[in-house]
Amino acid sequence: MAWEDYEDHVQAVIRGIERTHDVTCVVALDDHMDETETREWLRAVGVLASVAAESHEVQVLRGDVGVVAIYPDLSPPGPSFTGAPQNRDGWHRLGRTLAKKAAQIAGPLPAWVRVDCLDGLFQFTEWTTMELADRIDAIAALIRSKITWPTNAHGVVLSSGPGVIFGGNDAAAQAVTGRSESGVFLRRLTHPYLVRETFIVPLSSEATEHTDWWAAAYGDEPAWLDIDLAAVGLPKTADLFL
Repeated sequence: MAWEDYEDHVQAVIRGIERTHDVTCVVALDDHMDETETREWLRAVGVLASVAAESHEVQVLRGDVGVVAIYPDLSPPGPSFTGAPQNRDGWHRLGRTLAKKAAQIAGPLPAWVRVDCLDGLFQFTEWTTMELADRIDAIAALIRSKITWPTNAHGVVLSSGPGVIFGGNDAAAQAVTGRSESGVFLRRLTHPYLVRETFIVPLSSEATEHTDWWAAAYGDEPAWLDIDLAAVGLPKTADLFL
C-alpha cells in the first residue's frame, strides 16, 4: 500500500505539472526515494517542464529514481507512466527483528526464536523465486552470519503466516517438505483455502534433533483444528463444511 501511495502521489504531481505548462511527461521509475528527495526531484521536473514549454524542445531528466522525458508539443506513443518494479529487501526488517529477539532470549535456558514474516519476505522478494534448497541455504546463511546470537540460542522458525490459496483445498496435494544441510522447509494447508510456509533453521549441530521436533509439529498442522474440535466433542472440519 505504501508503494502504491508513493506512485499515486508522483503521478498526481506530474499530471499537475503537465497541466500547468501544457506539456506531456513520460515517466519511467526505477526506484523510490524518501520524501525530501522526491520533493526535490519533482521540483526539478517542474523547472524542466517550464524550459520545454518556452523552448519547444524535449527535455530529459535522469536520476537514481528513473527518467522523465518532457515533450512540449506532440504526445509520444506508449505509456506515459511506468512504475518501479515492486520488489524489496525482505531481510532488512527481518534482520532487525531477529537482532532484538536475540538480545531478549539471552540467558541460561535453551531458546528458539519464531517469527511471522508478514512484511513481504515470502511474497515480494527474489528469494521466493529460488529453488527450494537454495532458499533454505540463503536464509540460513543470513540468519547465522548477520545476527550475533547468544550461546543459548538453538534456532529460528520463520513462518509466512496463513495465506489464501484459491482452489487448493487438498491437504495432500499442498503438502511440500524440503531439506538441506541448513534446515527444513514445510508447506502445509492449515485450514480450508489457507496455506502456510515454514522455514526451520538450527543454529548449531546440537539443535538438529529440535529441528525435527518443529518439523513434526508443523507437518501435522492440517490436523490441529480437527484435534481441537474433537477435544470439545465437535465433528471434523470436513463434516462441518458439509
